[in-house]
Amino acid sequence: MIKSIGSLFIYKISLIILLLFLQNGFSQEAKPRFNYNAKYEPEKGIYHGAGQDKNGFQDYVNAVGQDKMPAIYMTYVNITSPVKRIERWGKSLKRGFR
Repeated sequence: MIKSIGSLFIYKISLIILLLFLQNGFSQEAKPRFNYNAKYEPEKGIYHGAGQDKNGFQDYVNAVGQDKMPAIYMTYVNITSPVKRIERWGKSLKRGFR
């Protein structure tokens, strides 16, 4: 009996803490973004990127809109590949996104 009362108490306290966290998380208002005049900081908006494959990148562009083209295409290359092959591959990627 005592063990079940203790478990019930811990359950109720845990639930209260969870509800407090959720209430605080959803009640916060968005804060304005400040410009700190950092060297490469955009004056408005944010830098964003996508990648790893052409289809995933295109899906991302379609989701955010053509007017918000990502500044970064992230991918992986085999470091043992010849530099010329990687450069050709990169140029072919650029042509595919125009």
